[in-house]
Amino acid sequence: MKLNTNLRKILNRKDITVAQLARATRISKNTIQDWISGTSPRDLSKLKEVAQYLGTTIDDLLFGASEIPQKPLTQTKEIDFGNFAVILRPLDNRTIDRINNFVERTDKVSEAQIGNERKGEK
Repeated sequence: MKLNTNLRKILNRKDITVAQLARATRISKNTIQDWISGTSPRDLSKLKEVAQYLGTTIDDLLFGASEIPQKPLTQTKEIDFGNFAVILRPLDNRTIDRINNFVERTDKVSEAQIGNERKGEK
């Protein structure tokens, strides 16, 4: 396994610092620095979060990749308000779930209001 070499290479290519990666993945900066220096055992459960943030796979982190995307993958959410739309990024999964729940509740309320208006028209 060449985690230290591959992780360093990916961070350099994407111009991401150890501090940025630590904040985004909620993994301690010291743990990531230990991985890069090769002095720490690897916790594979944490590598999944790192790979997701960097837009790569655990295999690429451990064994290398032939092609690595230049920017980390981020999730975006577009909310259409009729007259305007808002695009939010980057978001964590918890925030995306909250937004989706809000939009679903809003859609249900809108459908109920439209139904009530139609009943009033008759």
